[in-house]
Amino acid sequence: MQRAEPPADFIVAVHEALRLWAQDPTAGSPLADLTLVRQEARGGSNIRRATNQVLLAALKRLAVDYEQDAALLRARFLDGKIVAAVANERNVAQITVYKMQRRAIERLAATLYAMEHEAMATSRAALAARVPPATYDRLFGVEAHLELLRRVLLAPEAPWIVCIEGLGGIGKTALAHYLIR
Repeated sequence: MQRAEPPADFIVAVHEALRLWAQDPTAGSPLADLTLVRQEARGGSNIRRATNQVLLAALKRLAVDYEQDAALLRARFLDGKIVAAVANERNVAQITVYKMQRRAIERLAATLYAMEHEAMATSRAALAARVPPATYDRLFGVEAHLELLRRVLLAPEAPWIVCIEGLGGIGKTALAHYLIR
């Protein structure tokens, strides 16, 4: 299975999250919307700390295949070393460190992107497991209602709450169940 490449704005957000590593823990995070970060924050951690924990996990996974990249990112962002110091340690020019850093951030972003997709799939599977099996074999005449509900629920703007109403026994629950499945 081929991995999807992260979008450019995701790579920028990962870089920004690394830059914010040692900042005030009450500061926000450019990765706050990730499922991984939200799951980590549920344990009582704030968003900044949760982001750092997710970045640590991604760095650990990155180190399996790209130890040098992970070490460079740790030195630059976790240890706070300046480019000149890292260049001296590695015996390379500063411009080379910037190139290596860009490549390492792209690889870290790809790793984190894959981890996020895994977390989302696990979360979706857990939610799907909570939906009881259907009590119907087939539904008739629901296509127009389904299309309307899909448009409303997938729209990025309000309404945030949707109510399906009608007389008892006409299939409101079956319609909602069918839509979820």
